Amino acid sequence: WIVKNPVERCKRINFAEPPLLSPMLCSGTTIGTRDAMLKYLTAMYEEMKVWTKDPNCCCNPMNGDDQSIHNYLYYTGKLPFAIAVPNRMGIVNTAGVQGSHILEGHANMWKKEGLERPKAMREKTYQGAENNRWIGKEFDLTDDQGFFTDL
Repeated sequence: WIVKNPVERCKRINFAEPPLLSPMLCSGTTIGTRDAMLKYLTAMYEEMKVWTKDPNCCCNPMNGDDQSIHNYLYYTGKLPFAIAVPNRMGIVNTAGVQGSHILEGHANMWKKEGLERPKAMREKTYQGAENNRWIGKEFDLTDDQGFFTDL
């Protein structure tokens, strides 16, 4: 959870323990009606102003303050109009950690064969890729046409 430490330092709330132990939400995939987005952006802006004035909140050494604020607002009920949709269960598929693990596995597999990462990424297909399927069935990501599937 990249938001755990900034929120804990800023708000003295531990998101790594129940009842707040929940999936991290991605602030980069926030969608909604015009009215809902204006409410959301107003809430984010107002909270960002608070964070920039507090030395315990401001200027974390990592990227992700927007993600920290987004999760803080959602999980503390400050976005009562918002609904979290689990990844791969709506119109957004955030590759994130799952994609990173697949990429690393692909690179490591080809490294064992003597092919370094840049060349493997350019020239080698993923295991099980065939026809329109760009990644094997065992990854449980796509259908036979290569489209992402819901879980």
